[in-house]
Amino acid sequence: MNIFIDSNIIIDVVDSRKEFKEISKQVMEVCYAEHNGFVSANTLTNIFYYANKKVGADKAKQVIIDIVSTYDIISVLESVLERDCMKALRLPMPDFEDALVVICAERHTRITL
Repeated sequence: MNIFIDSNIIIDVVDSRKEFKEISKQVMEVCYAEHNGFVSANTLTNIFYYANKKVGADKAKQVIIDIVSTYDIISVLESVLERDCMKALRLPMPDFEDALVVICAERHTRITL
């Protein structure tokens, strides 16, 4: 079964929101172990933004690496998204969303920053 994981599920786990953490963690574990879990590309930037404010850039980057390594990312350009995310995480930029925009712009010759 294909299951889309909403960003709030991941935020519940990252933020350790008491009333939602356990059930959200179970949802993520079931999606990983028994189903195909999917996350949208914009979820990655939203999660990074939130996690960066809560736990700092280094831990936020690890959260994104874990998500990209565990779940399928839904995008118009699925074939290059994972590579783009990993490249963006390696850039010496503190903001993941900005870094991802730079990588995507480099791939598309018609985009100028």
